Amino acid sequence: MEISVSITNHDVVKEEPVTLVSPENPTPLETIFLSNIDQAVAFPVETVYFFEVSPCRISSTLDTSERVKKAVSEVLLIPYYFIAGRLNLNLETNRLELFCNNAGVSFVSATSRLGLKDLGNLSLPNSSFHHLLHRPGRFKSLAETPVTRFNCGGISIGFMTNHCIIDGKSASEMFQNLASICRGEGLKNYVLYKDRTCIRARNPPQIKYPHKEYIKLTEISSLSSSFTSPNQTSPSPLTFSDKYTHKLFSFTPNMLSSLKDKAMAKCSSFEAIVAHLWRARTKAVFDDPDEFSTVLFAVDIRSKVSPPLPDGFTGNAVITAFATAKVVDLVEKPFSYCVKMMKEARERVTDEYVRSVIDWLEVYKGIPATSNRNFYVSAWWKLPFCELDFGFGKLIHGGPVVSGNDEFVLLLYDFNSMGNGGGINVWIGGRPESDGQNYKFSGASSASGDDGCIKEQDRLLPIANVGRIMKQILPPNAKISKEAKETMQECVSEFISFVTGEASDKCHKEKRKTVNGDDVCWALGTLGFDDYADPLKRYLHKYRELEGERANQNKSSNTEDNDEPSTYRGKQERSQFVAPTPLKFDVIKRSNSSLSRPY
Repeated sequence: MEISVSITNHDVVKEEPVTLVSPENPTPLETIFLSNIDQAVAFPVETVYFFEVSPCRISSTLDTSERVKKAVSEVLLIPYYFIAGRLNLNLETNRLELFCNNAGVSFVSATSRLGLKDLGNLSLPNSSFHHLLHRPGRFKSLAETPVTRFNCGGISIGFMTNHCIIDGKSASEMFQNLASICRGEGLKNYVLYKDRTCIRARNPPQIKYPHKEYIKLTEISSLSSSFTSPNQTSPSPLTFSDKYTHKLFSFTPNMLSSLKDKAMAKCSSFEAIVAHLWRARTKAVFDDPDEFSTVLFAVDIRSKVSPPLPDGFTGNAVITAFATAKVVDLVEKPFSYCVKMMKEARERVTDEYVRSVIDWLEVYKGIPATSNRNFYVSAWWKLPFCELDFGFGKLIHGGPVVSGNDEFVLLLYDFNSMGNGGGINVWIGGRPESDGQNYKFSGASSASGDDGCIKEQDRLLPIANVGRIMKQILPPNAKISKEAKETMQECVSEFISFVTGEASDKCHKEKRKTVNGDDVCWALGTLGFDDYADPLKRYLHKYRELEGERANQNKSSNTEDNDEPSTYRGKQERSQFVAPTPLKFDVIKRSNSSLSRPY
């Protein structure tokens, strides 16, 4: 059973007060210009990484906190000294600036009475992981590194960095350097480019596109958002609200491949999965077919601008792009239409488009428009966070801590699929299903601790049934390994999910609530499984004939015994019940012979 366990303040005890770690030697005192893209993302990003330590190495982890603390000091000394600075609001320009004053990074060491196994499935969205981080509070630091040692010897390392000073790609490189120092290997090769004036707005601004993906500062006051306006300098992280639930949907490599095949055009995994999510969310939250549904997503501009941004650029090199379409088109047109809209949206991001965005932000001081049921997708799964190695244990899970926003969707690396090609986990927030927002992503397997979600044992076909079916096909003396059963269990369950999703789409278009056998046959044919569709149709025909015969037999019996006492009639009906004859469903053909099995 997939569960996640809440961590409380009583489960984590700080070993010492929060301290500030500063560079060991003086570093440049300067003010760094923050671009308009930086200004729009002045909020903290919190991540936690869990490491499993073998029993023979537990004693060597007792000094882990000091090792990490020393590594932080070394990282801040030369390459990343600006991380130890502070944000400053320039009252003349009403812009945030990064003041490099060596103020330091927050650090805290803690222990937990829990073991890593007590936390359940670490991949599930768990807001209580906030307790493994320390909120900066009075220090107002732009970064923090809390280290927690669990009673099993396992370790978690948290990171909080303010998004406006460093983006995901640069942050992942910084974490890699920090891990390398902890391993005793020193700094890796690095080139840092801290000057962000290369993406400064033009003078005068030249806005050449209608940027519906952003909302003006003057329109923000009454809206809540995952993003920030330039005059918000508070480092307080986003708070989690019980108003929202968070779910995880897993996409295996096979699912992603099937989605791309369904698109009927060359597309990336990102385009296919976001198109799939966009369509599913549109069905969940929109009622009016003539409304417009919009998906926003991050696009890396390093290679989009001319000239390309310098290697090692540390600022935010990501802008918001968007795709928008009528609800009726997203729901009723083929999936390939959704993918086409996504591809066009990404292709729209050129050098001129990027410059227009920067100029628009210069004039209107806006943020991404994630209100009014729009949602924002951020892809983390290609960032090398999964490769972190601090030298004291195996990384078993790592990623962001959930926040209380339902308009923000994350695509994350699936640690459970390591060695199998790598899958993608989708974190999505939503209101309770009583509010009508029931997200159903066909083709994706859901694993969540919430009662309203599909749990692992419900998602997979019972393995005992899988084994029995496999034995009917194999020779009597053949043996089946546990791994073979589990692999077949996963494959069959995914197949059922994918075909059902396609059949469900057909019902939705035809405004029907019941998925029937003909819908399944249609879905099999649409997805290219014609070898299965024909025998299934034959099976359904025979099954319906038997059902009709049984219904007529029961009807005749009821007419003849109409005058009998009700208690006797009930007994007689039960005794005359005829079970349907097992049918042969020919689904596997080898050479000139066929193997049949009752179905």
